[in-house]
Amino acid sequence: MSATKTMPPRSTKSAPTFSGNPKDLSDYLEDIKRVCEEHGKTDEADWVFYALHYLSADDRESWRTLKETKTVTARGTQLAITPTWAPFVKAVMEIYPGSQLKGRYELTDLEHLVLERARSPPKDLQTLGDFTRSFKRIGTLLMDEDVVSAPELSRMYVKGLGAGLRDSVTRRLEIKHPDHQPLRPHVLANIIKEAEFCLSGTST
Repeated sequence: MSATKTMPPRSTKSAPTFSGNPKDLSDYLEDIKRVCEEHGKTDEADWVFYALHYLSADDRESWRTLKETKTVTARGTQLAITPTWAPFVKAVMEIYPGSQLKGRYELTDLEHLVLERARSPPKDLQTLGDFTRSFKRIGTLLMDEDVVSAPELSRMYVKGLGAGLRDSVTRRLEIKHPDHQPLRPHVLANIIKEAEFCLSGTST
């Protein structure tokens, strides 16, 4: 069992923060769990405590009204029932419409991202990384919801690279994967790897 370490003080660089934007809620809760585990806090009641601790005063007051944040003593016993993480997360997300990951994006969101990137193709690793992160964030959720398949994601990602980089990546893939069937798209991870290789000599 790992030793317990002191959690980061509020408002420090390493402390989790919640912007108040529903779309940031899932990331905030994931950060809380990660930071707690990194500091040896494995009790879910501690996770709930620190999820409240790092909030602004107004948000903390609002969250504390949820019954899922409270310790309850079972009637007729001395047994204290402490908060658990999954019910707490569910309750918090219910008071922030738009925070749930499911249904957050449509296929048109991904198509728009690809079109915009194709108009101004990645020129260096930084712009490629920005595109890749945005693409995977939206694309992975859409694939989880069976909106797109893995091969469709690969085809769409390649379109966002622009003609020049796309040709370079295609040549690299032909060299690295000579037995690949030409009518099938390559695995997305392989495409990203070769795109990074092609831009590895560039600078921002």
